[in-house]
Amino acid sequence: MNSGLSRSWSPPPRDVPILTAPRITPTAAELPAVVLDVDLADPLPSVPAVHHDGRRVRQAWALVRLFTEPLGTVLVDVPEDGLRPADLGAAIEAVLGDQLRPAWARPCRSTAWSPPPSPPS
Repeated sequence: MNSGLSRSWSPPPRDVPILTAPRITPTAAELPAVVLDVDLADPLPSVPAVHHDGRRVRQAWALVRLFTEPLGTVLVDVPEDGLRPADLGAAIEAVLGDQLRPAWARPCRSTAWSPPPSPPS
């Protein structure tokens, strides 16, 4: 009855070179940035200075969420010895602190990270 459903689908081969994407191989010794998806409800990650392919990571570009809700992005330099979670947290607070404080003020929220107190006005 549904015997065609057991076969796996694969795209037809492309004969037109302009429609086929070229294979990308890293040629530089540096990786401009790694992309992170950071939810502040979870522990912050560390970012190693060397990518798994051996290239030096220069920056980390993080999409920052709070309980899966996107708050913004942060671009932070990765030092020679890597980016520690505390340094990533400080960069997030520096860039997104004004957006984070009202979100943290909502009741019944518990997470692995808490913002520093607001500076006195």
